[in-house]
Amino acid sequence: MKTIALLPFAALITTTSVHAQGPLTPPPGAPAPLMKSLDQVEARTPLVAGQAGVTIDANGGITISQSGSYYLTGNLTLTTPGVNGITISTSHVTLDLNGFTLTNVTGSGGNAVLITAGNVTVRNGMIRGGTTLSGSTFTAAGWNDGITATTPYPNLVVEGVEVSGVRNNGIYLCYEGTRIERCSVTTVGATGLFASLVSSSTARKTGAIAILASSDPSSAAVSDCFAETVSPTQEGISASDGAVSNSRGIAVGGPGISAETATNCYGTSGSGTGLIANVATCCHGVSISGVGITGITLMNCYGQSVTGSFGISGTMATSCVASRAGGVALSVVTANGCHTLSGTVTATNKYNMP
Repeated sequence: MKTIALLPFAALITTTSVHAQGPLTPPPGAPAPLMKSLDQVEARTPLVAGQAGVTIDANGGITISQSGSYYLTGNLTLTTPGVNGITISTSHVTLDLNGFTLTNVTGSGGNAVLITAGNVTVRNGMIRGGTTLSGSTFTAAGWNDGITATTPYPNLVVEGVEVSGVRNNGIYLCYEGTRIERCSVTTVGATGLFASLVSSSTARKTGAIAILASSDPSSAAVSDCFAETVSPTQEGISASDGAVSNSRGIAVGGPGISAETATNCYGTSGSGTGLIANVATCCHGVSISGVGITGITLMNCYGQSVTGSFGISGTMATSCVASRAGGVALSVVTANGCHTLSGTVTATNKYNMP
């Protein structure tokens, strides 16, 4: 038999280094939270009685009187004539309607949100009044305005708010660097949306200008919007001292779109001008009995008039197409690379005309 020599046990163990792993005794006291609370991330105050800066009157109207961030905790319905839903009487306020609705559908209400200071933001909610529309006739009831500022306060912003059925204006912020984004209004007796900048918004069935952008002194602008007025004289989109882009305006008797500059826009009107701009690029203007499109410099535009004076009129038209069956399709001083689908051309200087 073979004899097997056994090594000592200690020789079978590989020597390794051992490091200290720290104390196992937990620190004293309860474990502390590792995440921040919502109030630490954005300190907000609910619009309920007893909160600092919040006053609720006997009729249910709420007044915010201290700067800060506030949020609505439920739907707010008022019925008393002349009472405002929420009044913001101080500057540097953010109001989150939190997806809830401010409602007043009876009598002559106040304003759903009244702003009497600058640097205010209102977002994320709905406003419902009782005003209805039949044809071009409004029957007024409920809120006077949806969101309104008493004077041109600076830096007012409204985002993601829907307004319907108010007696007068939908969202009325004036100018001074104000902004409206992602909002919609419908069935309002006067102006739909009014701010320095209006974007990604719609205004329909308005009794005055559907979307109005004005500046003082910065440039006004409307972009990615749709506007329709039922007024026999007012404009779909009006930005006479600013730029309109990627938007459509519809009017009955006034201009569909009126702007300093218009790009990629479509304006239509029944008896007024479809689109008016000092400079229009890649635009489309149509009118039944008025001028399709008019301006000083028109490039790559299409203008049509069904029974009116001109499809396109202005000073210089380049690479444009015009139509006016049985009449003058194109009436400009200089036409370069233009042609007509129907109608004649009146131009002092013609270049590259087919």
